Amino acid sequence: MSAAPQLLNEMNCTLFIIDDDDIFHRILEIMVQKSNTFEKVTHFNRSKNGLDYLVTHKSDAAMLPDVLFVDLSMPEMNGWEVLDELRPLLPLLSKQITVYIVTTAISSFEMARAEKYPFVSEFISKPVSFDKLVAIHELAVKKVEKSAQQTLDGLGVHPVAE
Repeated sequence: MSAAPQLLNEMNCTLFIIDDDDIFHRILEIMVQKSNTFEKVTHFNRSKNGLDYLVTHKSDAAMLPDVLFVDLSMPEMNGWEVLDELRPLLPLLSKQITVYIVTTAISSFEMARAEKYPFVSEFISKPVSFDKLVAIHELAVKKVEKSAQQTLDGLGVHPVAE
């Protein structure tokens, strides 16, 4: 067996959630289990903890998420402040992360404000639907597969026909 199929088979997608709502965390955890989507879900109830984690592990792609959900309404540091901190941090990370804003109410003001953050993939209204979670996971898998294939191509590793 060549290294290429082995690497592609070992890909796992991970999800980080920065949100102060414990119920939202629990609902997503159950949905991930039932949908058999993300391999790992990491929860941060405090924005600073999530940001500190990303900074600490910025050079270790295996420790970084594929997808990040950020809630807008949080105490201490709200989602907009998190996005402000992510702007200079994301290019320094050893892995590209797909960022989604999750919020209970989406206003036209917030939609316009979100345009100032081109790294935000989408605004998602809570609760996140089962179908939406599956679709986000499918996009993440495609992105991980593409990245892995580019890495293999760069190493000159190609699958051997069986």
